[in-house]
Amino acid sequence: MKKAALNISLMEIIGLIIGSIVILTLIFFIVGISDLFKSNPEQAMYDNYDVLIISVQDLVKGKEGDTLSEFPGRRIEIVPSKNNAVQASIPLYIQNGYAIVGFDREQIGEFCGGFYPSTLAPVKKPDSCSRLPCICLAKSSEEYSLEAGKASYLNCVTINNVKSISASSGSKNNYGALSSGEYKLLARGKCKSDADFGVKNVNIIRMPSDEQGKFNIFFDIQ
Repeated sequence: MKKAALNISLMEIIGLIIGSIVILTLIFFIVGISDLFKSNPEQAMYDNYDVLIISVQDLVKGKEGDTLSEFPGRRIEIVPSKNNAVQASIPLYIQNGYAIVGFDREQIGEFCGGFYPSTLAPVKKPDSCSRLPCICLAKSSEEYSLEAGKASYLNCVTINNVKSISASSGSKNNYGALSSGEYKLLARGKCKSDADFGVKNVNIIRMPSDEQGKFNIFFDIQ
């Protein structure tokens, strides 16, 4: 009995050590990324957008156990999630005055700050996306607005084999906005008095859809 208890204790200790190593690795990774972003924030944001796109594409094409291709020297693995889904977690950085917007339809609604105005401003999908879902890096000509005609799309990339793009987070106004039942991807660098977006961890989740050969992509911004 004592030997069995000792074995259990050793397994628990090993588990705690492994868990600690994983947590410390993630902390050092985020801190390192944060320092890089501080040195050249605008270029870092463009680079991070590219990494985001490639990570989504890797997740759509990959399978459980595969690794993301844009993190040399760091193993970011595609792992199982609930309900036959898989996911991968990456850092996401957005500079103030910019936003990352996902389109799976011709138009989404958005607002910034509280519940005024009560009607959502329309944000239209850029023509460059054609009829496919896409993820865009946008810069607004007005401090807080992404309304149609007021946002400048710096880059948009279409995502094949995807039916829907959605998001959720702890903040309704700043990122992963939730309004009028829309779980849309609209991650902004700054929204009025809200805290800066800065660097956040995002779990990108690939889920089965009701359309054969296509997936739903969900961003859990933490």
